[in-house]
Amino acid sequence: MANLLPQRSEVLTRKIAIWFEGKQDFDILPFTFFVSSANAVQQSFQFYFPNPPDGLTYEVAGARQARGEPVFVDGSGTEPYDVLAFITSSRLESNSSFIEVGRLVHITTRGWQRKFSPPSVFEYLFHCMMCGVIYALTTVHSHDQFTMGCQFEYTPGKELDRVDIALGFICQEHRQIISSELGEGVFADAEMLFSFSWLGKPDDESATFSKVKKLFNYDLRKDSGYRRGLWGRVEANLMRSDMTRELVKGIVLIFIAYLLFKFGLKTSR
Repeated sequence: MANLLPQRSEVLTRKIAIWFEGKQDFDILPFTFFVSSANAVQQSFQFYFPNPPDGLTYEVAGARQARGEPVFVDGSGTEPYDVLAFITSSRLESNSSFIEVGRLVHITTRGWQRKFSPPSVFEYLFHCMMCGVIYALTTVHSHDQFTMGCQFEYTPGKELDRVDIALGFICQEHRQIISSELGEGVFADAEMLFSFSWLGKPDDESATFSKVKKLFNYDLRKDSGYRRGLWGRVEANLMRSDMTRELVKGIVLIFIAYLLFKFGLKTSR
């Protein structure tokens, strides 16, 4: 019997390797889960977290690339990745969110503040990584004379990235470039990834949104993704239980009733 479902033409998968440089100020495990979830919803971009080879940093990779040498080879002696991304907490040149040079993308959390959430630092990093990947694979250039909410524009202040991330918008100019150079299917996947629609809805237990909260106790509607302090960890763990939440509500109501009784009644006499 013939398959009546529409078949999508075969898509060349672009492989992106991600490494962490130095100590990070966000939780790596939930971020790894967050990014890996994107692999399950599309074919065009696959994200990997390879074991870090000894001595490989963005600077080392850049020097190898400049000399025309392989940046990273696997056990078979081949270069398995199309783009290599390095995440750091150090300041980048011109206080940029990320820098793309050839196949290399350098991303920093420096300057992205907790108060910017939502979106979380996870979404910020993924946004920067996707922008860097598209820059590396196409002739797309950023808008640097104006801000219009497009994903590909220079933002002098990192807080302005909140606008682009929230909109998930790709302007007509960049839409045409990506579609013509990578194909309509790849553009569709890129647009979907930028929109973060793949996170699903908070009330859907099968969605990435809910799984991040259930597995790692991060609510992407309000949590920054940065490591919590002692009180933050205690509060988060306490509030995981429905019973605990109801108990806290009860204590608050009792306290309010006590204040009303003690002070409210006296003032009415």
